[in-house]
Amino acid sequence: MGFYFLLALILKCTFILCSVTPDHLTSQNTARTVFALQEPVVIFMFEEVEVKVNYSLPCADSYVSIYIEHLKENDIFNVLSNSTVTIPCDANGDTSTLGNGRNKTLSIDGVLTLRLRSTVIGLSRLGLVIRGQGSNILQDDEGGGIMMYNSSFEPQPGVRIDANGGAVTHWFPVTVLRKMRPVDHIFLYVLGFMVILLTMGFGCKLDMGVVKECLRRPVAPGIGFGCQYLLMPLIGYGVARLVPLGDKSVSLGVFLCGVCPGGGLSNIYTYLLDGDVSLSITMTFVSSVASIGMMPLWIYTLGSTLVDDSSDIRIPYLNILQVIASVVIPLFIGIFIKYKFTKVALFIIKVLKPTTLVCIIVFLIVGIWSNLYIFKMFRPVHVLAGCLLPYFGYLLGGVIAVILRQPKARVVTIALETGMQNIGIAMLVLLLSFPPPLGDIATVAPLSSAMMTPIPPFVVTIVYNVYVKFFKKYEPVNVNDEKIDVQSKNIVEKLSSV
Repeated sequence: MGFYFLLALILKCTFILCSVTPDHLTSQNTARTVFALQEPVVIFMFEEVEVKVNYSLPCADSYVSIYIEHLKENDIFNVLSNSTVTIPCDANGDTSTLGNGRNKTLSIDGVLTLRLRSTVIGLSRLGLVIRGQGSNILQDDEGGGIMMYNSSFEPQPGVRIDANGGAVTHWFPVTVLRKMRPVDHIFLYVLGFMVILLTMGFGCKLDMGVVKECLRRPVAPGIGFGCQYLLMPLIGYGVARLVPLGDKSVSLGVFLCGVCPGGGLSNIYTYLLDGDVSLSITMTFVSSVASIGMMPLWIYTLGSTLVDDSSDIRIPYLNILQVIASVVIPLFIGIFIKYKFTKVALFIIKVLKPTTLVCIIVFLIVGIWSNLYIFKMFRPVHVLAGCLLPYFGYLLGGVIAVILRQPKARVVTIALETGMQNIGIAMLVLLLSFPPPLGDIATVAPLSSAMMTPIPPFVVTIVYNVYVKFFKKYEPVNVNDEKIDVQSKNIVEKLSSV
């Protein structure tokens, strides 16, 4: 009987003690610090946006200070508003008194308006810091802050809260997307138009006899095909594995540059360096057609080891067909002009080289000016990867052509065709396979390669043409030995040697 009486007494005392909760504990669990974005923070590059944040703050003193921060190591946007916002406890907005007894805490609700300006595409975080209010935030056993929401605010997905030394930071994700500007559209249209015109010019110079020989005895095209679809994918995979690029999608971008077909830029530099233009055009066409099968083969074998299993890599077959059409159609137009309008073809061939040089210089200047933001995305490892892939392609492609005893003109052609890839296809694969802005971030590798690839050929072209113009000696030719009659059929056979 005494035992039951004692047990009843203990339970009654426990009930009384639990009913009397200290005021500071009640206020701690009642006064909640809450931030909630009205809309996700998504900004287009180079634009300003107004961000509204709902807040509900415990106000133990006469005011509350909010410090605005962002990730310095990933500075993709700037905060145009003041870095510190002071909110008086009697500010405009809804206020309420929370707590029991003598220790009461004022809670103030309102809307904080910030202005942000983006600088470059990417992902970052915006931080709102409350200092000296750590006692008003419930913490878990590991010391991390736990955000407490009331009925007037909905939890924000992606919010991260850090509690450290009485300062609590609420981190909100910020996404900066790329928006095509008018200058980007103009540059792409002008670039495409000039490439089509140059390809038509190469059609006027194309020697069909050389093309037939390449197809009948495909030694040189076979060497180029082996270099493009055996050598370059392995180089790209090695660079992607050995260079610490950090992001798997960027590593995939390096590898994709190695499995792409040859680009039209190789035809231009082959012509400027007195290579075999007919072989170059043949190799570009063959590699573009073969890419329909070779790209999936490499991407779904070695490429799959560079990304997670959840990644959905998409190959832009329609764009590959467009690339093939952009080579074939202007080429056949040039061939038609060559056989039907020989005087026009002679004039086109005469102005083709200086026009090509001017186009390259204009492309470089305008391209760099309109895409200056790209350099903010580059890190040294990106530049290193962008150099290693094409430069090893030039070197090894040329060495293999020399070992297999190819003529000088074909050595130059094979080296250029090996090192110069159609980087645009690699960028399309990344943009189709990853959501924005992750796809744009992944294109930093192809963009770096695109920037670094033309540098050696451009320098060599300038030096070579200066040498030919001022220092190379030519043997005199007796014009009377070869009478050129533009009305005769013989002119068609001489066009290729001009």
